[in-house]
Amino acid sequence: MRVVDPESLAAFLARTRRRLSACRAGPGVVGVGGPQAEVGIRDLGPGFVTWKVVDDGGATPTASSDRAFWIAPERPITGEDVREAVEFYRGLGRGRAFFVVGPQAWSDALGAEMLRAGMRPWPYVRYPVFVRETTERPGETWRDSAFVVRVVGSDRDDQGDREPALDSVLEGIAPWYGREWLPLVRRVVAEAGAELHVAFEGESDNARPIAIGGLVVDGAWSYVCFGATEESSRRKGAQTSLFRSRLASAKRQGATWCVGETNTVAEQSLRNFLRCGFTEACEMVVWGWEEERAAP
Repeated sequence: MRVVDPESLAAFLARTRRRLSACRAGPGVVGVGGPQAEVGIRDLGPGFVTWKVVDDGGATPTASSDRAFWIAPERPITGEDVREAVEFYRGLGRGRAFFVVGPQAWSDALGAEMLRAGMRPWPYVRYPVFVRETTERPGETWRDSAFVVRVVGSDRDDQGDREPALDSVLEGIAPWYGREWLPLVRRVVAEAGAELHVAFEGESDNARPIAIGGLVVDGAWSYVCFGATEESSRRKGAQTSLFRSRLASAKRQGATWCVGETNTVAEQSLRNFLRCGFTEACEMVVWGWEEERAAP
């Protein structure tokens, strides 16, 4: 069995996080929020930072867009880097931000600097990274489902059928996925080169899409994202079919490894990764900073 190289994994995660985060900025926006931008993004120190253009008060690392990412820095993270990031968010008028550090970048010395800057470890949720080979293992079994999987973002799907139109798919998932999220999905497909794997209830042209899953391929690495299923269709094997479809596509494109991220609050997501043969490779270190409030 092959062993994942931790440094190569971290470098891939850093590139992919940056690539996907950039899709949340407004059209053509780099570094600052434009009139239609949801999120700003810019390089800062040994990583990059994102921020909500209009502060929505997100109070957890998952809900907040005010996050600094130091996943695979080319040099050690210093106390000056920590203070610069805190001052950046303070300059935006934010009283809270979160910091995501890759396991290879973490050190006790960095922890001490973050404590001095008023940060604290986020104790409530773990943020594991899951990995598996794209090649199916001998004797590996997969749950059957009645759903038909097709792909948006590639010429043909596994069955050789024509590619469904992205507009049609997005309109079909809007009632259960959330119309507000559709522009992001569109940009990830168009700008990050992602494939959108879609599970349909049947084979007809007007079959209803009931689950989706994204795939980004980068050389020997691939990344799964956007996993979601319409509520009444859950626990029927749709996500298992989408995982298998994405692994097969990643392998065809030359990827050896498939990577995914989740958190321990998303219990169904955790179960899906484990059911589909992924193992936990590492865990992101997540800390939070909150401005001290003056005593009344």
